[in-house]
Amino acid sequence: MENYQIILEPDEDIGFCARSNKMKGCFAEGDTIAESIFNFNKSAKSWILVAKDIGYLPCKNKVVWDVFIY
Repeated sequence: MENYQIILEPDEDIGFCARSNKMKGCFAEGDTIAESIFNFNKSAKSWILVAKDIGYLPCKNKVVWDVFIY
């Protein structure tokens, strides 16, 4: 099992931006915290599939999110 942190930062223009330091280039935006986490989850699934395909990430069966709001 691999743990990833989701970092949520407020943004005046879009509401919230979600990102993870371990997943370079993977981020999402949303009007609310819930929407940004939902959008990030969709983006992260795609990011993980590509990372596995190129050998960047060892195959893991489960990913756990730790959410931090700044």
